Amino acid sequence: MPKEKTSTPNTRVMRCTCQHAFQDERYGQNMRVHNAMRKPKPGWRCTVCLKIKEDAA
Repeated sequence: MPKEKTSTPNTRVMRCTCQHAFQDERYGQNMRVHNAMRKPKPGWRCTVCLKIKEDAA
């Protein structure tokens, strides 16, 4: 039986200032799912408010 992935390398839960009741309940207060971006520059985009955060790597 194949292993299930718990998360993908293209997503990350990070702090954001936007409001979203479901994500507050699921991930914690002000914690939002972010998708990885490659263009125009590496970073992370919030799935709720679409704010872009620079890559901290």
